[in-house]
Amino acid sequence: MAFTLDTQTRNIVYFIKIMKQTLHPDDGIRNLLQRLDMALNKPEARIITFISARAGEGTSTIARDYVRALADEVDHEILLIDAGRLDDSFYSENNATPETTLTETVAAGQPLTDALYPLAEHVKFGRWSREGGRSRNAVSKLLNDDAFWENLHNSFGTVVIDAPSLQASSDGIALAVHADATVLVVEAETTRQPVIEHLRDTLSSAGAQILGVVMNKRHFYIPAKVYQNM
Repeated sequence: MAFTLDTQTRNIVYFIKIMKQTLHPDDGIRNLLQRLDMALNKPEARIITFISARAGEGTSTIARDYVRALADEVDHEILLIDAGRLDDSFYSENNATPETTLTETVAAGQPLTDALYPLAEHVKFGRWSREGGRSRNAVSKLLNDDAFWENLHNSFGTVVIDAPSLQASSDGIALAVHADATVLVVEAETTRQPVIEHLRDTLSSAGAQILGVVMNKRHFYIPAKVYQNM
């Protein structure tokens, strides 16, 4: 059964890792950039959260690709927050320390910049928190720290949050509440509709602003050129 958002929600569709007939990934990213830009209609700083219902639906890939593509289009500062636990190899490849987290750095009274690393020109990234209970107090404090979120708005033109799936942690919902827009990531033809609807309803009940849905790993059964013209 196909998943549909309610009529109040814009539908953003981004095709990636398509089997057989393949649209160029850059076309999908540009489509996502344009649709998000039009839907937000917000020239000032903005925070965008990407979140899925289950682990492995491609949220981190889409968040990173979106950030890299956005960096080619704008000249403002961009921050990617890894709250979904990117593989540590991503950190080593970028000469970063995965043990350094935003929550613990800020809780210790240190500058936010101490937990951030360059990813590309005018793009930085950092890990939200550690796994386990050691950082729970720091996480709760930062989630409720209005000054922290105001600082993010003042310091970066765009903040992209790669949130943990609902299956993995409730932190993703709490982070989405602070975002100007939340985009659901769905593994097409795999994730069941009730699972997606539960994520949507949980986000809505918490007060998150759902902007649309990204259909990831979509299979094509007719030539890609036909889709490009639709």
